[in-house]
Amino acid sequence: MLDCGGAGRLGTLWRASDLRSGQVVALKLLNEASRANPELLARVRQAVAAARQLQHPGIVPVREFSSAIAYYYIVSEYTPLPHLQQLDLGQPITVEQAVRVATTAADSLAYAHGLGVGHANLKPSNILLPRSGSVLLTDFGLAAPIRSLQPDPLLDISKLYGNAAYLAPELVRGEPFTPSADIYALGLILYEMLAGQAAFRGDVGSIVQQQLLHQPLPLARLRPQLPAELVAIVAQATAKEASGRYQSMTEFAAALRGFFIPWYSAAATQRARRSAPPTTQLNKVPLSQHPPPPKRAEPRVVVPRPANYVKGPALPTRALKASDLRRRPMLLVSLALLLVVLVGLLLVGVPHLG
Repeated sequence: MLDCGGAGRLGTLWRASDLRSGQVVALKLLNEASRANPELLARVRQAVAAARQLQHPGIVPVREFSSAIAYYYIVSEYTPLPHLQQLDLGQPITVEQAVRVATTAADSLAYAHGLGVGHANLKPSNILLPRSGSVLLTDFGLAAPIRSLQPDPLLDISKLYGNAAYLAPELVRGEPFTPSADIYALGLILYEMLAGQAAFRGDVGSIVQQQLLHQPLPLARLRPQLPAELVAIVAQATAKEASGRYQSMTEFAAALRGFFIPWYSAAATQRARRSAPPTTQLNKVPLSQHPPPPKRAEPRVVVPRPANYVKGPALPTRALKASDLRRRPMLLVSLALLLVVLVGLLLVGVPHLG
């Protein structure tokens, strides 16, 4: 053995090395009280034989139940993963997280129920949480065959089935195990995830009495913002009488999905609206009060030029002044001759006009 993983009512869980295969396994070593109870040993042997047939990605495989030198032990696959109880259920978790865990666990349990095997020891520490977001169910060493015989009334029911906080009332009364007991336990786990506290608290005797006689505090009072449809699903799953619960784990999973899919779509739409940039509100102003439109610049006319056009240097230009005429005699003479020619042309052309 390598190290201890914790102690429970049935025995102590160890991380061990299988000398035959060299693999690391989880080994539950039954305690002295369990070893001294022949009825319990027979039930565990029968339960492990039933659990070995479960081959599902959401269930940790159970390998064997054996004994050596008066010690009895259950060997399972080693899965070093955090479990639900380590999430600090003293604080409520989100609706999305809680419903995802419950729905995935319900799918795995529905598969086991279809093969005639129940869990009968469902509790937060038996729900492992891989990083992928899926759920793994473990500790099927106390799995109950669904059509099991009625337990001996002299047996300690809490030792027979595990944690009394998630024990269905009919099991407390000594009735045979049915799939409805797993529905009740999973409903209480969902309640605890949403409420941030267990439905029933106290010592074992007090919890057993509460399971039989009391209802848990209403979820709507502990967490008023929860959707009413989800509160109703939890209430039906945790009904005191098995006839008032869902008739199968498949029906329970379908109810969770029927709530979750439209709820998640609506929640995603609301998140998108909250994160969208604000839109500009239009100002309704009469047309007469609108400002005049800005003047548009006249279009610019572009004169096409040949491809071989080369722009020459720009020449300076300025207006002709009277002082230029005095400084340039030749220019003055040229203008005088031009004036004489124009007058002569006018005189020559006058007779013809008559």
